[in-house]
Amino acid sequence: MSDDHSMSVDDLQKRMAQLRGEVRADVIHTSAAAKEFTDWRYYVRQFPWVSAAAVAAVGFLLVPRKRPRPMIDEAALEKMVAEKRVVVIPQKQETAKKTMLGSVGGLIAAAAARAAMNYFSHRFTDVNSQAQELSAGRIRTPK
Repeated sequence: MSDDHSMSVDDLQKRMAQLRGEVRADVIHTSAAAKEFTDWRYYVRQFPWVSAAAVAAVGFLLVPRKRPRPMIDEAALEKMVAEKRVVVIPQKQETAKKTMLGSVGGLIAAAAARAAMNYFSHRFTDVNSQAQELSAGRIRTPK
């Protein structure tokens, strides 16, 4: 009788070990699936057109609507000015006058900036190539 009892305990232990392995595999699989389903890139890969439509809809909702400007006819405007509900503030009209001297000065400044950039670019290239040759041991330093 004790032999049957020990066999059933052994069978039970084997079955429990097998179930623990299955549960462990199920937990790993469920965890991987949960990570995949919570990743937004999964949905973009699986449903690219739906994702593009969703992004377009969100962009459409985020952009504010253009406010309609009130259209006032001349008679209503005159009435509002007469009742002093509208204040008209005159502004100076700024005119940008370019003189010949200003245009030539701008050209000279641009040319000077371009020449300076060219000079420094060549200077940096020369210094960099000398440093590389020095580190490679091709140029001997004076003793």
